[in-house]
Amino acid sequence: LFPVVALWRPLSLALANKQTPRSDLKPLPAIINQTLTALILREIELTKQISLPFGSSVFAVAKKA
Repeated sequence: LFPVVALWRPLSLALANKQTPRSDLKPLPAIINQTLTALILREIELTKQISLPFGSSVFAVAKKA
């Protein structure tokens, strides 16, 4: 996902309202979440074979059931 993050981050900062800082963490539509999950799982498999020289942060939100 690094290429996507590398493109999105500067774009989101350029488009952000500088007067009202806010988080860019928000729920995504299910189809986007499923697509990103599939990409991350493939990336995990890839990193078992080769070492990638870059990466991005991962956040998790948990709710007590």
